[in-house]
Amino acid sequence: MINNLVNKLNKYENIKYGKCNPETIRYTPYYKKDENIDSIDYLIILNIKYEIAIIWNQKFQRDNNYFIKTQSLSGLSWQTVLPISDEIKDWYKKMGTKQESIYQKVLVMSFRTLYYNIENLEELFIFDDRDTDFPKHLNNSIEDVQRNKRTSYIYNRDRRFRNKVLSAYKNQCAICRCKEKLILEAAHIKAVADNGSDDVRNGICLCRNHHRMFDENLIKIDYDNLNLKYCSQSVKDMPWYEVFINKYNGKILKSNV
Repeated sequence: MINNLVNKLNKYENIKYGKCNPETIRYTPYYKKDENIDSIDYLIILNIKYEIAIIWNQKFQRDNNYFIKTQSLSGLSWQTVLPISDEIKDWYKKMGTKQESIYQKVLVMSFRTLYYNIENLEELFIFDDRDTDFPKHLNNSIEDVQRNKRTSYIYNRDRRFRNKVLSAYKNQCAICRCKEKLILEAAHIKAVADNGSDDVRNGICLCRNHHRMFDENLIKIDYDNLNLKYCSQSVKDMPWYEVFINKYNGKILKSNV
């Protein structure tokens, strides 16, 4: 994925990117003396280890007569900002320590999500009160941006639910047995929208592909008999399905709780 992403990024003259220390959210770009900084609209940090990118809006900084030489999210770790699945997370960072300093919006997303959203960065950087970290009291009189309590609770709740569900399935997809933790997700058996709980017994560990199939009703699971009670024909034609039937006898994993 990284090679495809870099090849695509190289096509944009208004984007500058660089790889970073895999454990520190900090990047200091070194501009050449003859490089036109005014032509750079977005500055992107690529973390190869976690396959996520953090994007700064250089154009926003320039339009507000502010330029940050070193881009960082102080006090945060990569594990903290790591997005779940293909979501786009946002953070609001104050540009400077002065009380009158304004805020900038910082985006965090997976390589895959960035690849498909490079053309939409301008739209994604619009300040929106639906954002997860949008400061409801945003103005120039406050010193720090605090996460909205409700969205913070939901985010932390989701992470706890995911960790418990993955552990219950020994960190592997219940269907294809994929063990790559970065793409494993916790699906609710009974949806939250239908009053489903975050009890680990209401969760099943699925890889991103099977989670999407599950949500789109392309597959339906029989939890009593530990098999798939329904698969669309398009799903049955996929290579993994034959492996699922022949290698795993068409059985899904059972939770250990």
